[in-house]
Amino acid sequence: MSIKNQILKQINNYSNEQIIELIKERGFVLEELMQNNIEEQKLFDIGTIFFKDLYDLGKISEESLRSIPDDYSRFRNALLDDIFPPVPIGAFSAAPESKEAVLEQINKGEIGAGEIKAFVSSGLISEDDLLFGCGIDADMVKRLVHYSNDPIAIPPLEQLGTPAQGYTDVYFLGIPGSGKTCMMASLFYYLNRKGLMVPMAGNQWGANYRNHLITKLSSGLLPESTATGVINYMPIGLRDPDKPGSIHSLNIIEMAGERFSKVSEGGLNEFEQVLGFLRNSNRKIFTIIIDYAQDTSTEIYKNKRTQQNLSLTTVLMQLEESKIIQKGADAIFIALTKSDLFPSGVNPSEYTAEYLREHYASLISICKDFEYKYGTALKAVPFSIGSSAFNSMLSVYDPRVNRALDDYPAELVSLLNQYAHYTNDHKKGWFSR
Repeated sequence: MSIKNQILKQINNYSNEQIIELIKERGFVLEELMQNNIEEQKLFDIGTIFFKDLYDLGKISEESLRSIPDDYSRFRNALLDDIFPPVPIGAFSAAPESKEAVLEQINKGEIGAGEIKAFVSSGLISEDDLLFGCGIDADMVKRLVHYSNDPIAIPPLEQLGTPAQGYTDVYFLGIPGSGKTCMMASLFYYLNRKGLMVPMAGNQWGANYRNHLITKLSSGLLPESTATGVINYMPIGLRDPDKPGSIHSLNIIEMAGERFSKVSEGGLNEFEQVLGFLRNSNRKIFTIIIDYAQDTSTEIYKNKRTQQNLSLTTVLMQLEESKIIQKGADAIFIALTKSDLFPSGVNPSEYTAEYLREHYASLISICKDFEYKYGTALKAVPFSIGSSAFNSMLSVYDPRVNRALDDYPAELVSLLNQYAHYTNDHKKGWFSR
């Protein structure tokens, strides 16, 4: 079965945002989705966004937009009657009309990898144009021409089951776009290369997702952001290289940034079923991700920094009010991601500490209160996977050259070994730290 058919067979497990990306960049069409029994409301919602985007790009008239049926039944019939013409790959881009215009947009960083591949495939530009017109090196040109970004479906939470008991639950939390998924991908990729990860029985969906993240990063591709509303957990065993035979059993738990933002606004009830995860008897480590890129560069980011600060502080207070921190939180790691954007020449660890003290004083104060009241350790770390290119690719993905793929996850692994309990309890007890 082709990758496309595999995706179509699981289409209802993809978010609206992921499906729209498949339409825009991979050439999927609405009729195919309908033929594969996509949920009625999902098809209607996607179709509405689909045509609104086309109107915004000037590809259909306002009259055509107004003529689109406003209920599923008539919308479906319109599709079946071929009223809507097929839309080719690249139609959603404000596509330049000439080779020169395309190359100019590429040089300005305005076109992503999927669009560049589409322009090459259409014959509008060539590989030589990328080499000599844009100054892109031969290896990157090859990667662009063969670019493929296959998303993976994550099932509804009720199909995941519950995290294994007796493990340490390691949460990755942060607002949308903060770098959670890239950080997890880097961690898994590092553990796999170093032989420090032991596959654990349990959530097969989680195992598939973990392998998906490793495959993406090892190919130099950035993993797609977690779909809205998604929560997933991945059980793994973590070998401690300093204690042969000793293994930490971990549930790595990721929550979509949009859901995290809802929690900060509406309280822990927004966690819905994940409250069962949080209230179990497992020891816990919370990894709080702060996006440095959303904090810097221009005046516009000051509001985003305030948003991050308030959201993170609010969620931690809610976790304390629900007795979750005091009952089982052994550590809080604060990771300042995209440290490749730090000022040149600074010590990343020192700069992270200084930056958090200056801009996240309230968050740090709350964490220090937890440390004093409950013994919850606080650690701040920089993190990066290196510079990116064309919105979805690593500039350099060989760990021997891109040291960020080794150095930063190694520091995180060291902290996990320090604060997660061992499966072999005779080696180290839960509280004998």
